[in-house]
Amino acid sequence: MKRIIDTDKKAQKIIETAQKELIESENTIIENASKQRDEILSRARSRNIKNKELENDFLEQEWIKKKADYERQIKRMYELAEKRGDEWVGTIVSRVLEH
Repeated sequence: MKRIIDTDKKAQKIIETAQKELIESENTIIENASKQRDEILSRARSRNIKNKELENDFLEQEWIKKKADYERQIKRMYELAEKRGDEWVGTIVSRVLEH
């Protein structure tokens, strides 16, 4: 009888130890998953910042190109107005007077 009780106590200790190890393993898994999640989010945020910087650089270059193009167009318009402005004014005045 004593042997059965001793065996039962040993079995209970083994079960308790296994349960503690299971809980510790679950906690370790949860901690590792949380750390991995944080690392992944950190890397993603870092990539997003880098991508945003690249996008801003690209947009800045595009703006510089567009601005130069607009400035060329404005210059051309002023040159045309300087060259043909009197002609245009004359045409407009004559059309207004005709009607």
